Amino acid sequence: TRLMFAGGEPDAAIDDVVEVHAVTFALQCALTALWDSKGLTLDILFGHSLGQYAAACAAGVFSRSDGMRVVLRRGEIIRDMPPHGTMAVVHADEVSVRRHLADAGDPLDVAVVNSPENTVVSGPADAIAAWQAGAPFEVRLLGSLRAGHSRLMRAGAPDLVSAFREITLTSPAKPLICN
Repeated sequence: TRLMFAGGEPDAAIDDVVEVHAVTFALQCALTALWDSKGLTLDILFGHSLGQYAAACAAGVFSRSDGMRVVLRRGEIIRDMPPHGTMAVVHADEVSVRRHLADAGDPLDVAVVNSPENTVVSGPADAIAAWQAGAPFEVRLLGSLRAGHSRLMRAGAPDLVSAFREITLTSPAKPLICN
């Protein structure tokens, strides 16, 4: 209950990345189990970012407990990354954003393309702020303390691979699309 009501305050935020990972994965798995219990079977599973772990679990790639172990390790890896990065949503298409990033020579990455006019960039917070000031697009910071889905996360990849080596993986029982 501490995660749900930190300090007894129902509006208190959960801001620890490991706890956010745990709560998000648990909620996604619970929702899938609820759908199953109601006879709503999923024919194909799709997951992006943290959501791909619940999708893989629902597809039978690993158990919920193994999934939680990997998700917690992923949260720890992200938490332990230098806290100088951030992310921002850009209300523009990916091609225009990439062109502007290249022209500016910024050390930023396109992290996510959510839709034809919604692109997320990621990188060092100071570079995001400088790029935002000169960008010809509407840019809104996402409040992230880490540069998710960017080259700054590469250092954690070996640890995440190690976490997957410690669990039992099987082929998906249903079609699965993940990033």
